[in-house]
Amino acid sequence: MKRKLLFTALALVVLLVAAGLIAKQVLVGYLTPDFVVRQIESHWNCRAEVTEVNVHLLGTATVELRGVALAPRDSFADDATPLEERTPLPDGTAELQSGSVLLEIRPGELIRRHLNIRQLVIDGLQVSTTINRDGDASLEKLFDEPAKPVLPLVASEAPTPKETGGPEEGTTVSDEESFHAGDLNFSAAADRMEVKDGQLAFHVEASGAEIRLESFSLALTDIDVDPGELDVHNRAAAEFGGDLIVRPPADSPAPSDLDYLNAHISGNGRIQPFNPETGEVDPVWTVNLTIHQGAEISTFPVIAQLQNLLKDVDTAGVDLSDLNLRGTLLADATTAIGHAEGKYLIKEPLALQLPDTLLQIEQGSWFHTGTNEHKMKATLVASETLTHQIEGKVDAYLQRKAGNLASANLRSLLMSPVMKDGQLTIEVSSKGDLSKPKVDLVTPLGNLSEVLGVSKDTMDSLEKTGKALLKNLFGK
Repeated sequence: MKRKLLFTALALVVLLVAAGLIAKQVLVGYLTPDFVVRQIESHWNCRAEVTEVNVHLLGTATVELRGVALAPRDSFADDATPLEERTPLPDGTAELQSGSVLLEIRPGELIRRHLNIRQLVIDGLQVSTTINRDGDASLEKLFDEPAKPVLPLVASEAPTPKETGGPEEGTTVSDEESFHAGDLNFSAAADRMEVKDGQLAFHVEASGAEIRLESFSLALTDIDVDPGELDVHNRAAAEFGGDLIVRPPADSPAPSDLDYLNAHISGNGRIQPFNPETGEVDPVWTVNLTIHQGAEISTFPVIAQLQNLLKDVDTAGVDLSDLNLRGTLLADATTAIGHAEGKYLIKEPLALQLPDTLLQIEQGSWFHTGTNEHKMKATLVASETLTHQIEGKVDAYLQRKAGNLASANLRSLLMSPVMKDGQLTIEVSSKGDLSKPKVDLVTPLGNLSEVLGVSKDTMDSLEKTGKALLKNLFGK
């Protein structure tokens, strides 16, 4: 199955399936660490670890799993080895871990094949995964069907926890769950699913960059999934927040201690986790994103390339080297971002207010984390103070070149391609591989350097014409 990375939607599906496995067993009382691990490993291509299970059935059924970890499958999982006979997971092999997973359900509704989750709280979630060039995450392989199936533990094989009372003889769990809406085999709704204090790390194979989300929180609400009516019941609302850190590749020329981006972000939005036509996991979502004041923006390759272009533009006295595209964000920046078909699409302009410069990424810009491809349009706006400084340099240039012929009109002629509403304004385009972007400075009249070159030629022509006129009038 072709699956795209959207961690929230992936987590939603995983949790719904896991909740189905657990909720059915709450009624018969066989939840032990060995039982839960056996169920997970019989359905998914991973090795699982659960250190403790606590069950309470008075009122709302509550199940807490502690010490949860999922790692690539090994012989212990293939052979269904009991937990007490296994060696511990080697350090660094678990791609998903959680200190605690707390599930509250309303068990009465399971009789009507409806899973109603009161809340599910995942505390201390840790994820470490690699994004390949197709945009898929290595983590996703853990949730494939196992190559060597293991029969799920049946009720008669499992001990009975004291909290639950006696079992119902002969109860088993079917081998039906996988990443397909129809495989859920029940409708599901949830009041709230929450991730607390998450630490997510994504290594991007195409660029070598590392994307981290630290102190990450996620709340999914209004969750409504019905495999029989995905065109109507196929949604969830999301709220999130955390610290976003983008680090350069290890072989980057940038200083090792300098991040591309270090920002606190927050937002909310809507998710459609399944493709209504195929039932497969194919998330489509739109979120309102805020990058908060104080974020540090540094040496993204696009920004570095653009900064170099600006330094190279010193034509007709127009010196753009003072346009600084790095620094501290002076105000909150908001946008709407959508995800579909592997692309992240800017749906509303994102205005980044930096010292003396506004960088606005325009609507329609997009990037693909898997292939590292992008296409971006942006606008640079110098502050009034910086605009006046650049105008001063142009005036000095004109005075040197044209002497008494220099005037405000002549300066206006030179700077008109890059002026809007009294401020220096430049449009930028960028495309291709994010690590080696093709960046251009453009104006309505064409490439910026070419336009300024024409203006310089015009000014030189005026200078020659003026000198010739003076010579004809006063010369010999």
